[in-house]
Parts: sequence; C-alpha cells; structure tokens
Amino acid sequence: AFKKKQFKEALSLIDQAIQNSPKLANAYFLKAVYLEGLRQFDKAALHHNKVIELDSESVFFRQQRGMFNLRQKKYAECETDFNSALKLKTYYPWVALYYRGLCQKLQGNHNGAEISFKKVSELDHLETMGEREIMIGLALKKQYAQMLELNTLTLMKTPSAPALWNW
Repeated sequence: AFKKKQFKEALSLIDQAIQNSPKLANAYFLKAVYLEGLRQFDKAALHHNKVIELDSESVFFRQQRGMFNLRQKKYAECETDFNSALKLKTYYPWVALYYRGLCQKLQGNHNGAEISFKKVSELDHLETMGEREIMIGLALKKQYAQMLELNTLTLMKTPSAPALWNW
C-alpha cells in the first residue's frame, strides 16, 4: 500500500499489525518512519521510543532513533543513541562513531567529534563487511582524511533524510 501511495491504507495496515502483535518492535518502527514521512514528528518520536522499549538490545533501532534525532536537531539525544549502539557491540561501529561525531560537532564539541572521527579512520574490519558496508566505511575514512588535510571539521554536514535511507 505504501509503494502505491495509498497512505491511509498503509497506516491502517501498520496499526492492525500493532494491534495484533503489540510487542512487535518492527511494526512500531514502520509506524515511526511512516509518521516522520508525514511530518508528524512528535508522534514519530513516541513510536521510536516504543521501539527501544520493546527491543532495547537492537543496535539497528538505536541507530535509527539516533538518525531521527539528528534530523530533528536533537543532537544530545542523537549522541546518546549512538553511544548506546556502541555499548551494544555493533558490527558496524564506524557508523555509530561517525554519527556520534557528527552530533558532537553540531553541539559544538569539536574535540569529542575529532576523537570520534579519528576512531572511524582507525577501524579496519573489512573482512566482516558486505560490499556496500565496505564502500560506506571507506567513504567515511576518506572523508575523515580530507578533514584532517584541511584541518577543519566544517566539512561535516548533516546528511539529508533520503541519503540516509538509501543505504
């Protein structure tokens, strides 16, 4: 229904899934994404929080809420989510480190951001990654190297929502 732009029907199906399986974190996550797309940010935030309540050990859900907080310019909450993802032993720590650094930079914590970005450049876990993850990791390392070369953190810009969702 969503792909056909039948938004009311899609929302109804998501609500039905939540009603049938109220402990299904994925259904709440879909609703959060859907509500954000409809620019109902307060409701989306509530659903992102419910997702974490239901599945507090999911790195994916922590990082997705972190990305949501980043797009909402809630940088302290964003940093907290990515710190939590790192504590949960993510297989892709460079993603959490990169976005934690971005949130730190946007809060004015340039020293913390530099440390986070440096850790991204020091990671070498290519043998555990798929092709797309390798490309993302290498792109982040290259971006960090360029920042050091220019001796500035101002190159870091908040990615647009579509760019984040196309990963």
